[in-house]
Formats: sequence, C-alpha cells, structure tokens
Amino acid sequence: MLREPPSRLLTFTAAQPWESEKLVGIAQTLPDMFPFFFRLLAALLCFPIVFARAEAPPTRIALFGGSSSATTYLPKNDQHHHVLQQALESGYPGQKVQVFNLADNGEFIARYLLRGTYTHHCQQLQGNNIDIAIIRTGINDSKHFTTKEYALQLEHFIRLLQTDFPGIRIILETGFYLDYPRHYSTDRNRELNPFWQVNRDVAKELGFPLCDVYA
Repeated sequence: MLREPPSRLLTFTAAQPWESEKLVGIAQTLPDMFPFFFRLLAALLCFPIVFARAEAPPTRIALFGGSSSATTYLPKNDQHHHVLQQALESGYPGQKVQVFNLADNGEFIARYLLRGTYTHHCQQLQGNNIDIAIIRTGINDSKHFTTKEYALQLEHFIRLLQTDFPGIRIILETGFYLDYPRHYSTDRNRELNPFWQVNRDVAKELGFPLCDVYA
C-alpha cells in the first residue's frame, strides 16, 4: 500500500520559499514505491516560482485641434494635456493615463491631413493604440471653408481615426466663447457658432459625446 507523501511537499507559501538543495535531497530519497508524479512535483519545485501580476496598459488619449488645445502660450504645467492627465489620474486612482497633445497653433483639418502631419503622428504612435480622441476643430477651419465643407472634412477625419485606431472612442468639442467687443473688433461668435453647430450635429448623428465649451 502506497504511503501518503509528506504534507510539507505539497505546501508552498511566498513567506517560506523552497530551498533548492533540500528539495533535491528529498527527491533523491523518496522511496521507489512513490508514484512518478510526486518525484516530478518535487523536482519542479526546485525552480524558483514568480507570481507576477500583469499591469493593465495605460489609457491613451490624443488631443486634436488648434491653439486652444495646444495651449503653448501657457506655462507647461497649465497646458491642456498636462491638466487633463492630472485630473484623470486624480479622479481614477490606479488607472494609468497618457495624454498626447497633437494639436498645433493655427491647425485645421484639411491642412493637418494634406501636409502629412496626421500620417507622421500615426507613425510616431505606431504600437501605441489611441483609446480616446478629443477633437476641437472649427475655429481655423472657418477661415478657409464653408460649414458644409467643414462637416465633410470632419466626418472624413473621424473615419480615418476609426480605421487607423480600431476601437477608438471619439469626443467632439466646440470652441469657447470669445469676449466681444472686449477682445475682438468684430463679433467672431456670430461667425463661429455655425461651425460649433456642425460639431454638435456630427456628434448627435454619430452618437459621440459632446463637450460644448461654447455653451
């Protein structure tokens, strides 16, 4: 009749790691009548076992737009991406966040795509999928295109993002209210609000969240 194996051979705790030499000795002195399984178990336990908890990848957010998103006119710690990352990390402790500010002063969708800047950014981000895109465009687009043209360009840009970054979630924003006549000689709000309305309409049509900064 087979004897029960020593109970200590089947006990393993992180606080009391196995000592290789002791285990080898135990394996060599086990009676021949012990099943091969127990010899194999003892031999395998001679090797260090490391339990590692896989870390969740960070949530990656990309900002697209012009100067109001780039905010290069502010000190580094006050710039849009820095403030957003700090706010998210504070609100979601334990969740790593990376915010990429891909906005640029004076940028608008047509120029961003035709000059190859978007392609360059995709190459830079290769291997780093973007989880969330926040798009605040319209103010610079209004200087070159009609609202209908802008709407087509915005929808085209969204399709590119969805193709190049599968599973991406998109948030659309409007620009902010411009204090007229205190800071402008003309009422830019009257000119820009139709472009903010495009952002609102596209967000509603496609089921995207909207951050209406203007409102």
